[in-house]
Amino acid sequence: MNIKKNFIKVLGKKYQLDNTTEHKIWSTQVSNLEWCERYFKIMNKHPHQDETNQYVVIGNLEHAVFESFAQKTKSQWLNKGGFHESDLEKTYEIIDKIIEIELGFALENYAQFGNYIEHMIPSLKNRLRILARRQLNEAIELLKKGLSVQDITEKILPWQIERPLYSQNLRLAGRPDLIYRYNGKVIIVDLKSHNDTEDAFNHSAQHFLQLLTYSVMYEELFHEKVSEVQIFYTKNLKTSSIKVNKALKDNAVEQILKARSFSTHEDIPPKLSGDEAYKCDYCYIRERCFATEDYEPEPDDEVTFTTRGEFE
Repeated sequence: MNIKKNFIKVLGKKYQLDNTTEHKIWSTQVSNLEWCERYFKIMNKHPHQDETNQYVVIGNLEHAVFESFAQKTKSQWLNKGGFHESDLEKTYEIIDKIIEIELGFALENYAQFGNYIEHMIPSLKNRLRILARRQLNEAIELLKKGLSVQDITEKILPWQIERPLYSQNLRLAGRPDLIYRYNGKVIIVDLKSHNDTEDAFNHSAQHFLQLLTYSVMYEELFHEKVSEVQIFYTKNLKTSSIKVNKALKDNAVEQILKARSFSTHEDIPPKLSGDEAYKCDYCYIRERCFATEDYEPEPDDEVTFTTRGEFE
């Protein structure tokens, strides 16, 4: 097979590219490869296979509710001339309405998980109320310091929600949950709804890599540097963050190119073993993975690859 080479320049650094990877890939695919090569290949070969379970449904519901709450709060604040503790009652009504709408949608489409969904609603409502109180108290304090309602809104609430991003150079696409932009500082945030803190910790490296790919795309599109990326855990309202620097972005670009090259492989790597095998206990597709047969390339295959996605 004759493979043509060309070069691209990303973040001031030149990278070699080949013509087998001209198709678009997604940020989630890059993070999947960070987690496990086998996970990456199975998800690529069967991306639409139904993996719906109560955890996926509840996670999607939490995303929808938290994002809708951010949008509704932003609209409410921008239409006001100030902030008062009495505003909480109106905010609680907004929370109840958002949950009512999203709960109805979830029950209509995933009735088989109705008991799980309804069981988590009181907790979800309580967490949103706690978040609303935190945000309002912060807004009141900032107002006392002389900040305008516009500045307070931009500081506390996201500038963009589910904003599609794309890199023409890397042919990469993604959609972060939230983007904050205030006073020259850009922060990209993803919402995660892990029930278990250990599970969240074990997946944090792949989640941060996904966020860093967003930062690479954002800088290409808006010509602004991303200062920080964050994971906001909806179950405990805590945030984990890292400062973005060039070394982290360069590594993200290398992982993007690796994922694009690796996506052309036909073989499905073996299951994890040794020190990496613990990941199987925390894998989102464990059952599907263990039921999948490994693929053996045909003897006349013209090109083979290393497990790192490089040509041999």
